[in-house]
Amino acid sequence: MNRSRLQPLALTLAFALAGPPAVAGTATEELHAGLQSLDHNDYAGAEIHLKNALQQRPDLAPAQVALGHTYLRQGRFELAESTLQGALRLGAERADIDPLRMYLKLRQGEFQAVLDGFDPYRHTGAARARMLRLRGEARLELGLMEEAALSFTAAREAAPQAPDGDIGLSMLALQQQDAALARSAAQRATGLDPRSTEAWTALAAAELAAGHATEALAAADTALKLDELCLPARAARVSALIALGRADEAQPVLDRLRRQNPADVRTLLLAAELARARQDPETARARLTDASLLLKAIPRETLLRSPSLLKLSGTVHEALGLSEKARGDLTQYLERMPGDKTARRLLAAVLLRLGDPRQALELLQPLPDDPHAVSDVRLLTLLADAHTQLGQHATAAALLERLIELGGQQPALFAQLGQARLQSGQGDAALAALSAAWAQSGEARDGLLLASLQLGAGRPAEALRTLDAVAVRAPDHAVVLHLRGGARLALGDTAGARADFERALQLAPGLLMAAVNLARLDAVEGRPADGIRRLEQLISANPRDAGLRTDLGRLLLGIGRTDEAVRAWEQARTLDPRRLEPRLALAGYRLEHREPLLAQTVASEAVAIDPGSFDALAALGMSQLALQQTAAARQSFRQLGEAAGENLPRLLRAARHQLLAGAAQDAVDTLERARRIDPGQPDTLKALAEAQVSAGQVAAAEATARTLLAQPEPPADAWGLLGEILMARGQAGEAAGVYEAGHARHPRSAYAVAIWRAHAAAGAPARGLPALEAWAAQHPADPDARAALAIAWPQAGEWQKALGLYEALAAARPGDAMILNNLALLYLRTRDVRALATARRALAAAPGHPAVLDTLGWILVQQGQVAEGLQQLQAALARDPLNPELLWHLGYTLHRLGRPAEARRPLEQALATGTGFDGAREARQLLTALPR
Repeated sequence: MNRSRLQPLALTLAFALAGPPAVAGTATEELHAGLQSLDHNDYAGAEIHLKNALQQRPDLAPAQVALGHTYLRQGRFELAESTLQGALRLGAERADIDPLRMYLKLRQGEFQAVLDGFDPYRHTGAARARMLRLRGEARLELGLMEEAALSFTAAREAAPQAPDGDIGLSMLALQQQDAALARSAAQRATGLDPRSTEAWTALAAAELAAGHATEALAAADTALKLDELCLPARAARVSALIALGRADEAQPVLDRLRRQNPADVRTLLLAAELARARQDPETARARLTDASLLLKAIPRETLLRSPSLLKLSGTVHEALGLSEKARGDLTQYLERMPGDKTARRLLAAVLLRLGDPRQALELLQPLPDDPHAVSDVRLLTLLADAHTQLGQHATAAALLERLIELGGQQPALFAQLGQARLQSGQGDAALAALSAAWAQSGEARDGLLLASLQLGAGRPAEALRTLDAVAVRAPDHAVVLHLRGGARLALGDTAGARADFERALQLAPGLLMAAVNLARLDAVEGRPADGIRRLEQLISANPRDAGLRTDLGRLLLGIGRTDEAVRAWEQARTLDPRRLEPRLALAGYRLEHREPLLAQTVASEAVAIDPGSFDALAALGMSQLALQQTAAARQSFRQLGEAAGENLPRLLRAARHQLLAGAAQDAVDTLERARRIDPGQPDTLKALAEAQVSAGQVAAAEATARTLLAQPEPPADAWGLLGEILMARGQAGEAAGVYEAGHARHPRSAYAVAIWRAHAAAGAPARGLPALEAWAAQHPADPDARAALAIAWPQAGEWQKALGLYEALAAARPGDAMILNNLALLYLRTRDVRALATARRALAAAPGHPAVLDTLGWILVQQGQVAEGLQQLQAALARDPLNPELLWHLGYTLHRLGRPAEARRPLEQALATGTGFDGAREARQLLTALPR
């Protein structure tokens, strides 16, 4: 493992000058020559000179210390240890030896020995500061972050002018993923000692972490000028060159690093990273395998004692795709170092590879509320993958859009975004993203995705243009030809479609969908028997293919051979106990033919096969509803809402089903989820407002409708939605204004009728008539406007207008009992002698209808045929005994017949209903005038 290097000359000069005064001339010269060579990183020369000095003076302690230092810098640890121990026996100062031996133990991974075997407080000044920093590094390796921070702070206090404390604090900040703090501490260290290799190496590491590759390269170069054999500085230089896209320059630097340190895991990881940057995956994997073998040779108990080794092991195994091993290493590492964001993200990536997105998201906590507030590309990528695996496609799409905003303009990102938008039901956004992917890449895969979506969105002409372009690049791509056949078929080009399907089958005989589409094409061209024969031949060749039998059933159903269709689906159901399609086809058929119990059976099977299947849950809920199992249906539709995930069209469908089952609050909750996905989606807002009304949340519905109307281009029926809500709230006058605004923007029958209806409800029906009359004049055949006028004109006292309208209606629909009934009443009102005959025609058209019996009876009474009128009124009342207007008519008729005692009871009953009715004032006056 690479460790920060100790300064070569400062200590050796210190103990050289502190050596005994009576040094022999030749030995002294060799000692100074050795120190000079060591200062210039000439280790071979230093070794020769220092051995010469010791050969002449075996008791020359400074030479023994310098030789131990030379071995240490060469990585010859055993020789370094024995030589330094010899220096101690010769009387060398511990202040000179202990920092070197601590560094030696640190390089050998003996972290606990560093802590237990040395006491920094036996020394003062620079020696204490150096030893405290080395103690802090050992604590870092053991995951003792707080204790490491105390050691580094103490090092700075021990020697404020030495760089050791700040170097250590920079290392600690990097471990805590605080690049800015690491950079600041390293800059202080280089300021305190511009000749400190370690300080410049720490600064290079901090600049890399901050994403400043150019500055990192400069710092690494400065460190290497001071000590060209500094391994961490050389590694930092390689990383900076890779980050700057200068992989070719990095290769010779890495080669020298590997020669210096051939059995180092970090160096091998760096070699793999460089190989990937040079588009050489085979070499990258070979270097990772070498690193894995090195790690395998380390005893597991040693790995477990060292968090940094565990992280290295997890990193190597993740890069090799050994996900279970990586999970084990990284999980154990994070138990010791839970705050390491890099390791958490690495483990999250491993968990996503293993299909565990929920645990991956837990590792990435806290999650951002707004993806647009995040600028971390790695985090956004992991979050997008996790939400995609969870089926939360709208959330994934928002994260992918942020990635693209941050400069990720790769076609693959646009393709991924397009698929996420497609899965969330946002078709236009999906088309835009996939169009961008196809425009950038030109790859057949992206073109196929785009064309498939264009076909699904009902845009076959666009799909055909895309597929023609793809076919230029891939002329013999069977799937391209198959899809193009589908586009041509949708455009009515049956000959072109057949040619494409046949060519696709020629290229790929196993492409059964092309053969199925040829069978469908036979049916389209009026030869269904040929299509059936084609499918039967396919089934004969593929007798276990349940999908072919399902397709055959659909084709048979389309030509009315329902029994055979059901038989084909039942065969498919038997063939494949896990296949949904035949069961869904059967459930749909049974529901359509009012066989809910049979539908429930196959729908239950489908749900058992796939409890999260949207279509299966919908079929089950509808069959339960048809069987009046309302509670069960509501539960199924609640699950349907969950199965919809973040797919907008499915959420809307689920809400409609929930409303059908009377679960209005469930529908509101489902639609609120849809609104969170796309807050301005008009269909969602309309459905939500309607569901809120059904749930009795009228104020909330009004707020939702006003949100819809606040859009730059509200849909044409948005004013109608708000108007209906205001009517429900009893605000008819305001509703009229809203309808008028909608009619001004989007003139239509519904608004003209609604304007009159709202004004009538507000007590001013005449104010609503001009808009309705104007619309009817411009659209004389509009049935809704004519029906509204048929009510409005009589209410406004426009009897002649109403009469003309009803006469025209009666001429157009001579057998319509209610038109004849109302026309008879108008004749009565205008004293037209045709009233009675018209009422008899109405009764002939609807014998026994209480309203028609009432009209006929009342006309008879008014025309003096009171006894016959009484018979008709009594017959009407027998069918509608609580109708106050009928009761009033009966009371009046009994009064006319001179039967006041009998007249009192129906009059009292009529007035007791408390409802307003035509004739209520007259009924009250008559009751008052009757004798008691």
